[in-house]
Amino acid sequence: MVIVDERPVKSEDPLQRLVQMSQELEPPRLTSRPQIQADYQGKKVRAVGNALHFRPAGETFHDFQINLLLWTLGEPWFDAEMAKPLEERHIILRWRNERNVLLKASRKPGSDPKQPVTARPTGDVKALQVLADDIYQLAHALKTPRRIVERLREARQYQGARYEVAVASIFARCGFAITFVDDSSKRNPEFVAEKGAEKIAVEAKSRHRDGVLHQRGHYDAEEEDRK
Repeated sequence: MVIVDERPVKSEDPLQRLVQMSQELEPPRLTSRPQIQADYQGKKVRAVGNALHFRPAGETFHDFQINLLLWTLGEPWFDAEMAKPLEERHIILRWRNERNVLLKASRKPGSDPKQPVTARPTGDVKALQVLADDIYQLAHALKTPRRIVERLREARQYQGARYEVAVASIFARCGFAITFVDDSSKRNPEFVAEKGAEKIAVEAKSRHRDGVLHQRGHYDAEEEDRK
């Protein structure tokens, strides 16, 4: 569940209201971090962690999350991937392309291009949105570490990094602060989650499947069921 506070704010004091909202909407266990946002001088001001984003008033929250994901991955990576043919791009950008095609096809002829479009997401579009939401949840709990971002960018390492992000985002949704462990000199957990007196070391490993998420080979559903 995502808690959205759409109460009007005084235009002369949006920052104070955002701070107040973040304090009022402290997440309990097993819930998503709230959307902390306010309208100000024709912009949508969104707070994520300790950062403020001044965004177009008509930008949907889902669009903002995907933009946040792309900002996290970085402009150089984005430009390099977009220069490739579509079928050779990173899976994140292939999902994004599928989303753009879906939204364009779902827009009614003659409708205002600035208005949001409603469409039933495909599995790939949903996968992109869930990843973007996981990154959004983590951004409230920590500054996404360089090691994880680098692995998300790298096609062959994406699956393992994606799984770690998914597990860490669950703890972030529960209000834990997340610290990824970047020391590779010895065996360590992927991250440490802390909340009050609780401190949990978490190791997250995923099994790679042929033909899935940049892995070589062909995915065989029947073979997978026999394992």
